[in-house]
Amino acid sequence: MDASTVYENLRAISADFTAKRHERQQRRELFAADFARLRDAGFLLTGVAVDHGGVWESVSGSTRPICEMLRILAHGDSSVALVCAMHPVVLNFWMAT
Repeated sequence: MDASTVYENLRAISADFTAKRHERQQRRELFAADFARLRDAGFLLTGVAVDHGGVWESVSGSTRPICEMLRILAHGDSSVALVCAMHPVVLNFWMAT
């Protein structure tokens, strides 16, 4: 799966989240099903190198695309996007050290 496919998958999920915004904003917890959808959409490939089938190139080459993915998610559900932002931050720290 390439980055453009992940973008499209995330746009579809974000649109679904947006359609249910009022209901989602009333929540006081996160649902595992949301994160399973993101996994299936390819978001976790942000931590997998391109030569292994992921979308990670380097810190300088992947930061902007990952931030764009998070921006797409934030349009639908900012809480989910915030949690997802922790995934690449931890990976970047680990890969840099």
